[in-house]
Amino acid sequence: MPSPSVPFGGLNIVLARGKWYVMTRGKPSITFVRGFSGTRDELNEHLQSPDIANWIVKSGCGNRKGEATHVDPFRLAVAKRVIISCKKRAAERQIGFDLSADWMYSELLRQNDRCQLTGMPFDYRPRVRKDDWHKNPFAPSPDRIDRREGYVASNVRIVLTSVNIAINEWGLDHFKAVSRKLLAGELSPTD
Repeated sequence: MPSPSVPFGGLNIVLARGKWYVMTRGKPSITFVRGFSGTRDELNEHLQSPDIANWIVKSGCGNRKGEATHVDPFRLAVAKRVIISCKKRAAERQIGFDLSADWMYSELLRQNDRCQLTGMPFDYRPRVRKDDWHKNPFAPSPDRIDRREGYVASNVRIVLTSVNIAINEWGLDHFKAVSRKLLAGELSPTD
């Protein structure tokens, strides 16, 4: 007996070349399942698994009933812009790269739009032209945890651009030491 259909009415479910793909409808879209091998009933069971259903809900693309809702196009545009830039850097440095805009979007949601190291909120606005900053210091930036490895999901955390620049230049330990002293009042922002 076939399993009941999953109530993912807002998802586009496609069979192509013998493999299943599940994504949100419309533009932009987020892909939840890529290249699933099996029957439609097996796919339905897979979609009902806690991992997939929770991911759809946590990503902001579904509600508690598992029905797709919406994708924040602004956040997705930021994710795409960051990933394009990151991919260029990886190519220039000839290092590995396996990140996607979907992954970045999900990470931003998972981190509640906050830096993984400081907890400070990201600023998604483009760089303000009137200031002297080359980059928006509060924009999200993929940081490679191990500098010898590439931009792969297992080696990347999303941090503030300013934090990423500081860590790249002087290392995480130095950044933490300076931050501790600043918080303890041993340094003032004007020193």
